[in-house]
Amino acid sequence: EDIFTPQSKTKKTEVKQLDFEPNFMTFSLRYPSNTGHTTLLYQAMCTMKWIDKDTNPNDFTNLFTGKINQCRIKRDKVGSDNIYALFHRLVEQHFIKLPDGYGIDSIVRSHFINKDETYIAKNTGKVSDKASTDIDVFCQCFTIQIATDD
Repeated sequence: EDIFTPQSKTKKTEVKQLDFEPNFMTFSLRYPSNTGHTTLLYQAMCTMKWIDKDTNPNDFTNLFTGKINQCRIKRDKVGSDNIYALFHRLVEQHFIKLPDGYGIDSIVRSHFINKDETYIAKNTGKVSDKASTDIDVFCQCFTIQIATDD
């Protein structure tokens, strides 16, 4: 018996092939001088169980730097399609900006993960009624902050 061989052998983990190529570009804020938007949004998304409370707040804030950054934002109980819908709405309402040459879905999918550390599923466009209401609340995080900035 080799004394350098550990007694308990580690299991080999199977590496899954990805069905997409992650990119680590991030969105940028319409008003980059104030990150209050992202703090409010982070708190609301944790409270409403869209993202796991163990998600590092800095990872969430870094999702809005407009730079390449690998953020690890854990999805909680909400379906992944709802997360895509939120970011489509934030871009459509000009709260956040999409970098040239990148798609909303590819950025979202590259940064949001499931609790088992796998990337969230591809967007199928199925958004729940409750999620639509939540998205209205999340957009208020930006509206409130913009009003206090003026």
